[in-house]
Amino acid sequence: MAVKARERKPVEWWIFIDHKGQRSAVKAGSRDAATAEAKEIEAAWTLGKLDLNPPEAPHRSGENP
Repeated sequence: MAVKARERKPVEWWIFIDHKGQRSAVKAGSRDAATAEAKEIEAAWTLGKLDLNPPEAPHRSGENP
């Protein structure tokens, strides 16, 4: 997993989260806010407080998985 704070357009900062081949982006505002949030996300993931794996939806009876 990787968490990065990057500038997409001038003065527009985003947080990018790469996990298991999936990438998501969240607009953060300023550079300071983006780097602080990226550090918090990385710390939460390291401590096991962040679960990025959504639960699987149960299959209906009669459907093949």
